[in-house]
Amino acid sequence: MLHQGWGGFIVNMASVGSMLATPGASLYVASKHAVVGLTKSAAIEYGPQGIRVNAVSPGSIRTEMLREVFGGDEVLNRMVAIHPKDGDYIVYQKDVGGGEWYQFFRYDFATGDSTLLTDGKSRNTSLRWSQGGDQIVYVSTRRNKQDTDLWAMNPTDPKTDHMLTQLIGGGWEPQGWSPDDKQVLLMEEISVNETYLWLVNSSTGEKTELTPRKTGEQVTYAAANFSRDGKGVYVSTDKDSQFLRLAYIDLATKKMTIVTPDLS
Repeated sequence: MLHQGWGGFIVNMASVGSMLATPGASLYVASKHAVVGLTKSAAIEYGPQGIRVNAVSPGSIRTEMLREVFGGDEVLNRMVAIHPKDGDYIVYQKDVGGGEWYQFFRYDFATGDSTLLTDGKSRNTSLRWSQGGDQIVYVSTRRNKQDTDLWAMNPTDPKTDHMLTQLIGGGWEPQGWSPDDKQVLLMEEISVNETYLWLVNSSTGEKTELTPRKTGEQVTYAAANFSRDGKGVYVSTDKDSQFLRLAYIDLATKKMTIVTPDLS
């Protein structure tokens, strides 16, 4: 382009991973940050010569490769927030004002219209679809711009948006809905070494602690989800081990059983 003398256009392929932290994908995220850095530097360096340099950062695309990586469509549905029941709209997250005040929008495929679902002022993250596909839960700082409360909504009707449970602190994240949609599994993160699991009644907002607290040890719980029959929860944990192991928690007794062998 420099030799031909009339400039040109360069479009680099980055990723949404260049803007977000993704656990377990450090090398990939680092490479995409590098693409963005290269793009910015090249744009400044070659702009005076009439060469425009940009990058696009797409999110997850439903391909056979990603289906194999994530074990099917369930995780992909949650990542791209496509309406799991009819696929007629998506709920997407967008930063407003450049200050990480993320908002949720509904994009309707039939009309091409985008509708703001949240208040436009607070920080809203961690969306999870109900099993029935007609409800979402997420956490929001709307109440006081600090604590992340649990909110629920039918995305087709933003007026249904309401605070389900008031929470204290900023380390809360919904993990998923029970098979009958009567409960939401909620994770509380104190630090990377200390987390707890809660059950939230999706109708009343009443929450019940599922994992013990103040036991004299710090325990990590991660990647929790309901079992297919709704009678228990599968979760990765380092309880009584130096490594994360798969465990099953019976909801009736709250007894935890280690599923994978002890690798320590």
